[in-house]
Amino acid sequence: MYQLPRHLLPEKLKEIAEYCGDQTAMDLLQHYGGGHLCVPQQVDAMHQLSQVLGPKAAAVFCRNFAGETIQIPKAAKALRTLRNTEIRRLRKEHEPLFNVARQFGLTERQVLTICNGMDADYGQVDLFASED
Repeated sequence: MYQLPRHLLPEKLKEIAEYCGDQTAMDLLQHYGGGHLCVPQQVDAMHQLSQVLGPKAAAVFCRNFAGETIQIPKAAKALRTLRNTEIRRLRKEHEPLFNVARQFGLTERQVLTICNGMDADYGQVDLFASED
C-alpha cells in the first residue's frame, strides 16, 4: 500500500501515526478501514494484530491504545485525493487514457474529468444553497 501524507489522514489515523508510526497507520487502514478494532493489553506472535503489523509494531500499538475500541476510518477522501494525483501524473506522462481507466477501475470519462480538475467532490453546485 502507498503512503498517504499525514495532512490527508483523518484525525484518528494521524494520532496512530504520531504514536506508532506511519506504516502502522497505513497497515491498520488497509486491514481494518471502515471497521472497529478492540485493542488488547498485549499480543503474542500468533495474534492477528501481530500478523498484520508485525510483532514489534503490534506491541507498540497495544502499549499506546490498550483497552480502547478504535473506529478505523476508511480515509476515502484521502485515498481518492492520492488516486487522483496519481491519475494526473500518469496522464502527464502520456499513459494511454484506456490504460489509466482500467488500472483504477474508472471510465475514460471519469479519468478525463479528474485530469481536468473537476473531481466529483468539487464539481457539483448546490442548487439549494442560499447566497448570502
